[in-house]
Amino acid sequence: MLPVVRAAGLVASIALLGSCIDFSLSGGPTPRADASGAGAGTGGASGGGAGTDAAAIDAAPVEVHVLVNNLSFTPKEVRIKVGTTVIWDMMDTGTFHFVVEGNPGAGMPRFESPRLDTGTTWSRKFTEPGTYLYFCSNHSTVMRGNRVVVEP
Repeated sequence: MLPVVRAAGLVASIALLGSCIDFSLSGGPTPRADASGAGAGTGGASGGGAGTDAAAIDAAPVEVHVLVNNLSFTPKEVRIKVGTTVIWDMMDTGTFHFVVEGNPGAGMPRFESPRLDTGTTWSRKFTEPGTYLYFCSNHSTVMRGNRVVVEP
């Protein structure tokens, strides 16, 4: 029975990933909130069509990627559920970035990444509901006003 459960989980993970990313004509992936394509980030699979294994989808690990490129975070806002991990993928060249919670000059951040150089990633699992603003402390005048909205 274990191999069947693993196979169902893999199929559900692939289906969930496919419903969360839409490849645009610009050549890059565009994260989506749900299978309908509304918003940014992931909110989980919706609907349930014939043959969908809801238990396997619920059990699948959830990750959302934010692209760091051209002195910006894309998407600017990600809506996720508690327990989701956000992964920042650093693609900018000729510079480095930091992901820092809060607003510039607002005090001690709840989280801060190490220096992100080209080709590196940093991730954070969000375990508490709330809205988390973040910015790049190296480019705080242009890379600010980004947010992760964590729903229960």
